[in-house]
Amino acid sequence: MDFPYKVVIQGKGTAVLQKADYIAAGGEGTVCRHGSTAYKIYHDPKRMIPTAKIRELLPLSRLGNVLGPRQILLDFKTNDPVGFTMPYIEKTEFLCRMFSKGFKTDNGITSDMIVQLVKRMQQTVSEVHHEGILIVDLNEMNFLLDRIFEEVLFIDVDSYQTPSYKATAIMESIRDRTSPAGVFTEGTDWYSFAVVAFQMYMGYHPYRKGKHRRYGPNDWLDRMEKGISVFHQDVSLGHPWDDWSGVPPRHLEWLQAVLGPSNERSEPPLPDVSVPIAVIRPVVVKGTDKFEVGLVGDYGATIQGVWFFDGMVYAITKDGVHSGRGIVRKFIGKMGRMSLARVPGQEPVLAIQELHEVLFEDMTGRVVGRIAADKVMQYDGRVYTSYNGALTQNSFVFMNNRPLHLMKTVGSVLQESTTLFPGVAVQDVLGTCWLSIPYAEDRCSNTHVLEMDGNRIIDAKYERGIFMAVTEINGIYRRFVLTMSPDCSKYRFHYDIIQQDLSVHFTVLSNGICVHQPCDEEITIFKELDKVKIVVDPPFHTGDRLLNDATSVHFVDGGRLYSVRLK
Repeated sequence: MDFPYKVVIQGKGTAVLQKADYIAAGGEGTVCRHGSTAYKIYHDPKRMIPTAKIRELLPLSRLGNVLGPRQILLDFKTNDPVGFTMPYIEKTEFLCRMFSKGFKTDNGITSDMIVQLVKRMQQTVSEVHHEGILIVDLNEMNFLLDRIFEEVLFIDVDSYQTPSYKATAIMESIRDRTSPAGVFTEGTDWYSFAVVAFQMYMGYHPYRKGKHRRYGPNDWLDRMEKGISVFHQDVSLGHPWDDWSGVPPRHLEWLQAVLGPSNERSEPPLPDVSVPIAVIRPVVVKGTDKFEVGLVGDYGATIQGVWFFDGMVYAITKDGVHSGRGIVRKFIGKMGRMSLARVPGQEPVLAIQELHEVLFEDMTGRVVGRIAADKVMQYDGRVYTSYNGALTQNSFVFMNNRPLHLMKTVGSVLQESTTLFPGVAVQDVLGTCWLSIPYAEDRCSNTHVLEMDGNRIIDAKYERGIFMAVTEINGIYRRFVLTMSPDCSKYRFHYDIIQQDLSVHFTVLSNGICVHQPCDEEITIFKELDKVKIVVDPPFHTGDRLLNDATSVHFVDGGRLYSVRLK
């Protein structure tokens, strides 16, 4: 698809799509955004869904969170159908990112919020069924979350089964084995919903966790065939995966019936309005025969972030900013998403992310800077923001008895198709994957990663020469690991196909040694991809954030910060 591209909106007029409107490209077509409308243009117009199917899907347009086809798009020159419009919602996240404990902590997603999201999702599935339509491929990649995590958005609606058009594809991870291949019903939709809802509550797939004497970690498809979920009496789960306290009782009972060996496929009862507030367990993590663990700090509430600046440890909780001297900035009322920026030799600056800007305050609450921003990330004590295609470095120095806010544009990005992750901006540039990495102060690389072209990026991170990402393409999840050159212009790569833990868990010491936890059972330690040491049974989980103070590894468990090292 070449830009500018002019299309006719059937019965509405014309629109000219520019390169700046580009959002993403997939196997079927290219998606652009023009105002509050998304435009899907098929690579091959002959593969476009029938216009009659679009008409059968139109009753779903009454549901504001179902982002299905609306108007038919015609080529300006030939007048042939080439695509369709859809509603566009900005600032969304893939639903599966919520499976990560770290993501929920970073964004203040509580158990009650999860219950409401599951409830909203369930109500919408029921409404879709009311129109005589089946979702069929009800997998976690076909849903988005809005920016305040109050709404579940249904996407890829053109794949739904309508009265005249049967669905043809479904991801294996949510397919109901009790139904013949290719046969879909409301019951099969509810089974798929059960799998996804369980992951929303618990953070893992119901057939992929736990130990069973006959099935190994990669035998989850066999467990699905036999109905051997984590609820099965012969499956053992360890802490924290056996804690059902965040699942409303009515839903827990229904999930146990649907995900077991029975044929229960009824529409579930609505979940209870709320669940008990989770309390941090007063259990101190202890060392093992392989690891020495030390308690660095107990902050009394869930830790949202930890920073090591100039020999000091700073942590953010709901109560405020903590240091070795106690709380140095107390919070009053609910705050936005926050991080800290380094001020050499002084206390850090608090960065507060609001709707379209970032506000910077010192520890007294005095505003010391602000910048327009749609997206934010942090690396090496600096805050990076993107707005109108500019990637801006925000740093601070102490001058005239106050922090001075310094801003420098270090790169340019396609605003609509760029996602900021810790240490890296990942761009989809017309179907190709580019990494913008601020590897040093006032420096930023732009590197094309050919091997990740066409992949949807679920989670990513860059730190001290190591880049990792979890991606999805055609229903297959991969974990990419790249070792980068000093200026990040070159790389070596490796990837694994993965089944669970769809987030990255690693940290890199100042000597370039990377400690990576690909699963709960082991960690890998490496500097080069061909020299990897594997250590089993670490004292932390994939839900515990890994970080370092340059020379030693730390991890966060609830409200506590620990140091850890090999014996």
